[in-house]
Amino acid sequence: DPAVKYLGQGFSKDAVGEALKVYKDDEKKVTEFCINYSKMIEMGFASQSITSSLAMYDNDVRRALAHLIQGNGT
Repeated sequence: DPAVKYLGQGFSKDAVGEALKVYKDDEKKVTEFCINYSKMIEMGFASQSITSSLAMYDNDVRRALAHLIQGNGT
C-alpha cells in the first residue's frame, strides 16, 4: 500500500488519500501535495477545494491559494 510510506512521514490520511488520487505514484508530487494540503487545511480551507485547486495549478501553492482567497474554497 503506497499510502503507508506517506502516513509514516506524518502526513494525514486525508492528505495522502487525496494526493494519491491526483498524482498516483509520483513521489515528489505526492509529497509536495501533502505539505501544501496540510498548510491550507490549517488556514481553514475545505478539503475538496484544496484538492481541486492544487490539482488545477499543479501544486503551485501560491496560485492555488490565490484561487481560494478569491472566494473559491471557504
